[in-house]
Amino acid sequence: MADDLVRRAIKGEFGSIFMTDHIYDEALRLVTIRTGNKGLTEDISNLTRSPHIEMINIDGIIPKQARELFFRLFDKGISFTDATTMAVMQQENIRKTITFDSNFKGLSNNYCQ
Repeated sequence: MADDLVRRAIKGEFGSIFMTDHIYDEALRLVTIRTGNKGLTEDISNLTRSPHIEMINIDGIIPKQARELFFRLFDKGISFTDATTMAVMQQENIRKTITFDSNFKGLSNNYCQ
């Protein structure tokens, strides 16, 4: 299911895709830790070169907004990276996420949980 969702997203089925540098870091780290497979990690990294993906660097006002969200939603168990993603979503008026992170359940409209 995850592979199919990613393929559909890369083909542009869901419109523009935005990824933060924090999510990129988490994705590479997760694949590296779980598989130890350098080739697979490189494959994941190469996906971000798709013309359908725009990388957003967390800077400017985002860390301040993320900090506020992080502590406001602290009891929901979100990570600071989750909070940065939510802050970017607010700033860029992004309404849906493609996520496998259960912490987003109920916090945004998801294609996958």
